[in-house]
Amino acid sequence: MEYAIDSQREEPLHSACNQAPARQRASGHEPNGVPLWARLAPSTGREFVMAMPVPNITGTLHIGHALDLSLQDVVVRHRAQNGDAVYFPAGTDHAGLNAQWVAERELQRSGRTRQSLGRAAFETYMLEWKDRHQRLIFDQMRRLGILASFEPHVHSLDTRRRELCEAAFRRMSEQGLVYRERALVNWCSECGTCVGAQELERRECLQTLFKVRVEAHGISLELGTLHLELMLGATAFGLPRTHPQFANLIGKWLPLPGLDKQLRVVEVPAGTRLDDYLTLVLPGYNAHHFDEATGAGAAIPEIYDERGLIAAAHAEFAGLDPKVCQASLERRLRECAALVGREPYLQGDAYHRLCGGLVRPRPTQAWFVRSAPFNAAAKALLEEQPVYCNDPAWDAAVRAALETLAGARAESGNRWWEGACLAVVQDFSSNRDWIISRQNWWGYQIPAWHCSGCSAIHAGEECPRRCSGCGLSEFQRDSDVFDVLFHSALWGLLVSEDPEREPHADCAGLGADVLEFWLATAQVWSQALYGRRSIGRALVHGLICGEDGRKLSKSLGNALDLSDILDRHSIDGVRAALFGAMCGRDGSEQIPLHEGALVEGDSWAARLFESLQTLPLCARSSEPRHQQLDRAVRQIGESLEQCRVGAAYALLLELVEGLLGTGAELDEEDFWKLLRALYPFHPGLTERVALRRISEAAAS
Repeated sequence: MEYAIDSQREEPLHSACNQAPARQRASGHEPNGVPLWARLAPSTGREFVMAMPVPNITGTLHIGHALDLSLQDVVVRHRAQNGDAVYFPAGTDHAGLNAQWVAERELQRSGRTRQSLGRAAFETYMLEWKDRHQRLIFDQMRRLGILASFEPHVHSLDTRRRELCEAAFRRMSEQGLVYRERALVNWCSECGTCVGAQELERRECLQTLFKVRVEAHGISLELGTLHLELMLGATAFGLPRTHPQFANLIGKWLPLPGLDKQLRVVEVPAGTRLDDYLTLVLPGYNAHHFDEATGAGAAIPEIYDERGLIAAAHAEFAGLDPKVCQASLERRLRECAALVGREPYLQGDAYHRLCGGLVRPRPTQAWFVRSAPFNAAAKALLEEQPVYCNDPAWDAAVRAALETLAGARAESGNRWWEGACLAVVQDFSSNRDWIISRQNWWGYQIPAWHCSGCSAIHAGEECPRRCSGCGLSEFQRDSDVFDVLFHSALWGLLVSEDPEREPHADCAGLGADVLEFWLATAQVWSQALYGRRSIGRALVHGLICGEDGRKLSKSLGNALDLSDILDRHSIDGVRAALFGAMCGRDGSEQIPLHEGALVEGDSWAARLFESLQTLPLCARSSEPRHQQLDRAVRQIGESLEQCRVGAAYALLLELVEGLLGTGAELDEEDFWKLLRALYPFHPGLTERVALRRISEAAAS
């Protein structure tokens, strides 16, 4: 449509690091991308940093991204109008395991795997993937008319971001905040890495409870287990104090049927559905058992290897699929008449949402950040009682998260603050600190070096010349990568690039689904490491949902692709639909949007364009009209200062209807005042109107 923004003409810039191109200067734009007619104040000399929550390179943008970006764009344009030097860099996130998984599926279609390529070649492949998808994403951002800086832009794995992340890790290491330790984690053998609780899908599955007779000392008991292969990793038998044979058997040694080994009977807590049975003590599978074995310095047998097969330590069963191993053990138990029963048993299993693979607990080496200093930082932030968000509802959620971190609130079932990868399936959680490492290949490789002589670990961006412990000079780079939580928690700093800035970024946009997980973490990390907040204010919004109330997302298969939308609708129509859906919903978790809203947005934008084009100007506006306009413009500005875009747009719609819907006349001053109020929301439409008015005035 003719009033859509010309994305080739409007080229947004960061005034601190770019010079305005010739065509931009010719069209009357200031270096910050705001047209001269739209500015409300001279330069303030202040820099306003908007930290874009950069999209993942797993695909292209959808309508949810459009809402997030458009809301930020309104605040950015408002700030630029008022004289601030805006820094709003476009960018992309490497997306860690998610991007690796999507890229590997494409790689497999050509008959290759990351293992066949090797790590270095696979990283080259991923960099090519990143470049390809980044171009598509940036093209969509430009089509949407976002006032962002595309040169320079940011990428979570670019050189500068790597340097800042590595410097933060070195700082943590010097302060004794990070350490490497064996822990029990959720392990996805399909992806070859530990995964976090929020990445799991829990399903109730009908399984088989195997009943195995254990006889000794004239007593016959039944061992109950759902997975016979777990017997390979058992270090003891467990019996609760409530069991009738507890006093007779505690401390005794009993044979494990089918396997040539004896296990001691130890006490285990009561309160499970298997209290009537003898159970297995499994430090390589159960977090409580893992903690006890670690505290006692006891061995922790590994049951499954990184591929999900039986671990190499189990001789004749090594390398077998667990189902094959279970069938073999079942035959053996039948042969010795030890298998006395099987019955159906409902049990929850966990599956990785990304790949659909079964997730099992597995002990592995992982990097952790000590949580205690961050608890203290959370307390300090609570004492400040700052406003974090654009609505009290979101502020309350952030405060609740900080209170939990500070220990002032009881823990909930969703322990997101323990890190992205702690094993919590069926209560498997083996470490109370935050885990920050993954075992996939695509990401920030942890800057730590292992001495081949004494196994000492040296943290730093460069490989040390000699080991401070043994003097040898042979080192192996740590193979783990940082979990995406690590760089996302530092994103305000990574965008501003200035660790001394307070806050690192003035504002950041985000969806309500990551509010507690991300914002509280970002604020706490920054407070603990640098003594200052990461984000000044968060522009939080609900998630777009359809008429059925379901979130529009790629995973549900109902997402609206942004390119397809922009092919069929005008930019201002899309923005009108998005902002209209946000009216009065700055604090709502759901933003309802149906396909018809986009058509209605096109129609509304077309009528607005026509009304502004043909609006007759009078010598002087009536005083009530003038006061109405001034009051509304002031209220809109105040709302935008607080990042309440939904409230601001509601005021704007009321103003437009009141002025244009009744056929009112405005004088020249009030006309431009109205146009400037509209500009942050509809920059393309208002600029076309402004240029035509300016041309007509010059011609006359």
